[in-house]
Amino acid sequence: MKVPKVDVSRFDYEMQRLLGQLAHRSNDTDLLVRVCYELNIRSYHNVCVEIAQQYESEWQRLHDLTFELILASGLNRAHVLENLADRLKSSQSAHDPLLLRNLALIQYYLEQDELALATLKRALAISNFKPDSRTYETFALIHYAEESFQLCIEDCDRAVLASGPSARCIRLKGLSLFELGQKDKAEAALILALEKEPHFVWACHSLAEHALHDADLARAFRYFGKATYVNPTDPGSYFIPAEAFMDMKEYDLALAELHKLMLFAPDPRIEAEVHNGLGYLYLKKDDLQQAENHLQKALALEPELGVVHYNFGRLALMRGRVAAAERHFKNALEHDPGSGESWVELGFIALNKDKLPRAKRCFNAAIDLEVSESHAHMGLARLARKRKDAPSQLFHAQKAVEHAPDDGDVLNELGIAFECNEQWNEAATAYQAALDADHDHAKAANNLGYLYEKLMIQDGADPWRQLAIEAWRERLQICLRQKNSTRTATQHLRKLGVDRQQIRRWSRGAS
Repeated sequence: MKVPKVDVSRFDYEMQRLLGQLAHRSNDTDLLVRVCYELNIRSYHNVCVEIAQQYESEWQRLHDLTFELILASGLNRAHVLENLADRLKSSQSAHDPLLLRNLALIQYYLEQDELALATLKRALAISNFKPDSRTYETFALIHYAEESFQLCIEDCDRAVLASGPSARCIRLKGLSLFELGQKDKAEAALILALEKEPHFVWACHSLAEHALHDADLARAFRYFGKATYVNPTDPGSYFIPAEAFMDMKEYDLALAELHKLMLFAPDPRIEAEVHNGLGYLYLKKDDLQQAENHLQKALALEPELGVVHYNFGRLALMRGRVAAAERHFKNALEHDPGSGESWVELGFIALNKDKLPRAKRCFNAAIDLEVSESHAHMGLARLARKRKDAPSQLFHAQKAVEHAPDDGDVLNELGIAFECNEQWNEAATAYQAALDADHDHAKAANNLGYLYEKLMIQDGADPWRQLAIEAWRERLQICLRQKNSTRTATQHLRKLGVDRQQIRRWSRGAS
């Protein structure tokens, strides 16, 4: 067997040593499984696949090797898994529990969770079968995907007591504990996973994500640094911080992370995702030509990547090309039927054309895919407003906030719904919450100012006049920060009795 054609100097000393041993002992199957496991721990999945494929004739016999091959192939090699599943199902050893375990893992990666659980139960029913850690790992992966976090934890605990490696399950336990709100126990489990496997890249990523959740950037980047030391080519070490920077609206920093990944000449699938990410970021920066350039590159590499078609739809909307946007969103759904955001965009397009039944179908399709799709509920709230159904409008706006309590757009929509239901104080609170969530939410500042002016007319000037001034002052400063016209804000402030000199002072304070 040949050592993989990679820059061996990138590997840590222990991995170099194992690869060197395998080059001289290629028939040592225990060493072979160990090498593939260690490569997966380090997220060198492509190298694991390259080695395992050289033993293709042994896949139905070397079950643990096949398990590691499936794990390495699971993220972006669906066709490989489908072919391997066919081979395993046609095997004469169909009653071999470890073969069934491997088949269940393939079914999990092909998103056939119920079938995977049934296959695992068939394996457990075979007499004298003592499940190993990889069997419980397969159970844990399925239960985690189904959000059955307590069952996942129980699977992971069984894996620790069974034969075989358990670090991956300990990490899964940590992720499940985090989902259940047990943050300290979650972090302890993740640290334990990293202690058991000091080169475990996914554990580093999980610890970094938890640090980001706590807004502890220094700790997060210590773990990203460790992951990058182990495997500088792993996409997660760049995608995860890029997404974190996107959430912070630090778009230039996110761009930098993605450009770093391009230095390692990733495989076409990853390169397409990088170009898609770059396209999305340039959309956020209103650089539409750069966005189009990167999205075109992504589409050339992976024509069936649904999210690229979705982002092309967003680009078309920003250019005012509604018909083109509609085509792109439909293409996104053709390639990715689970694209709830595409249904949402189609719903808003229909709503803007006053095609209300069609809009309702689109928004409900998004909710059927993901009940927590907040912007679909927001769309239904706007639809109800068009129908002058204020109670339904408020119901859907509250549903949207329930699923996205920190989304400025959703909170602003809640304010509008309260206002349409003549719940003035609640409306003001919602608009202010939108501004607290997004300090540059111009529409919320507008709505708050208009609301207070309306209340001035209804109830007399005090105390609404001063509140209206504060709202329009906020709108003025948002316009200045965004380099937009201040005319409307200035007119309202003047109407409320604020002199031009004071407005100029406020303007200087915002610059």
